[in-house]
Amino acid sequence: MASILVVDDEPAICSFIEFEANELGHKVFNAYNGLDAKEILQKENIELVISDVLMPKLDGIELLKYVKSEHPEIETFLLISGFTTLTKAKAMGLGATDILEKPIDFTRLHRYL
Repeated sequence: MASILVVDDEPAICSFIEFEANELGHKVFNAYNGLDAKEILQKENIELVISDVLMPKLDGIELLKYVKSEHPEIETFLLISGFTTLTKAKAMGLGATDILEKPIDFTRLHRYL
């Protein structure tokens, strides 16, 4: 069982990923913006982060930078969004494990859960 942090400003996306992860026995924490995600990361032992890119307060790219700098033990960081090629290249260069485009392909997501 892994502890997973799902970060998206769309509660329905968080709920859907949470359901999939719970079905596999994982513990899920939801945050609706990057600042709330940082608070959870400081309190919980998170093993996987799944984050949207475009969010209020702190976007997914900035959250990725924070995780790689402050929580290097978290090896898997997935970004989800409607990416442009530039954003994909930047995210992978910053250490994102993979990029899942919306609508989310849950077969791909399950590889990481």
